[in-house]
Amino acid sequence: MNLEEFRKALSSDATEENAQLKRQLSDLQTEYHEKLSKLENENDSLKESCRALCNRCFTLTRGVTCLFCGLDYPCPHMPNFEEQVAMAHKLRKEIEKMANGYRDALVQQIKDAGQELINRAESMVHPENDLITDFSIVIHFEQHEVPTIDYTTSVVNKVACDRVIYQKGESNVSKI
Repeated sequence: MNLEEFRKALSSDATEENAQLKRQLSDLQTEYHEKLSKLENENDSLKESCRALCNRCFTLTRGVTCLFCGLDYPCPHMPNFEEQVAMAHKLRKEIEKMANGYRDALVQQIKDAGQELINRAESMVHPENDLITDFSIVIHFEQHEVPTIDYTTSVVNKVACDRVIYQKGESNVSKI
């Protein structure tokens, strides 16, 4: 093989390798553009879903959750810092108002329970109950339920007491 033939063979190999590399580059560019287009479509779809979710959230909660939203998306309803401070202030006032309303209702329930105890005092400690050893009252104030009053009267077992006294002969109690 002479020098000229060697150059042609070498040139032919380089041309063939160059053509192969161009085809590979073209295939990679096509694959890259297809994947990029697919990712852009997915991204657009996700953005549209987030936009719809933001609108739905705002509509359903009337913006109440906007203050606590941690969504990493530029929501059009997301309040700025000053609006967040105003919303937090308003929320605090509403919570205090609810707490004061419950407090006022609880105070009234306590007053009502006290009056109920006054009204029922005679029947709670019945005149036929002698030898009372203990008396307890429990008042239950459950939120969203009617208050209840439980009371318990403990008395000495009269029959057993009389038996002990009779056996010791310390009384004029007749035999039981």
